[in-house]
Amino acid sequence: WLQEEEEETATEGEIWEMVYVGVVLIFMFATLLSDKVGADLVMLSALTACMAGNIVTVAEGVSGFSNEGVLTVLVLFVVAAGVQLTGGLDWYMSKLLGRPLNAA
Repeated sequence: WLQEEEEETATEGEIWEMVYVGVVLIFMFATLLSDKVGADLVMLSALTACMAGNIVTVAEGVSGFSNEGVLTVLVLFVVAAGVQLTGGLDWYMSKLLGRPLNAA
């Protein structure tokens, strides 16, 4: 019944990793909120920083790209960028909604 629970204390290496990941996340969120750099570049930079800091191995970092869900989102980003650059959505919305009769 009564087993004494061992308290786990973080070693200096684990504390350094926690602080490192915290700083990477703060910079990542600040950069995403500033909206001056694309989200894909920010996320890849954060992943690269975690791999450079040996928080995750290169095999672990790259293995996420083999997931079908990640690849689906990647394809949707490409399709959305293509629709935005070609103006296809603007043409469709003008046909659907028509032209406004007044400025208000």
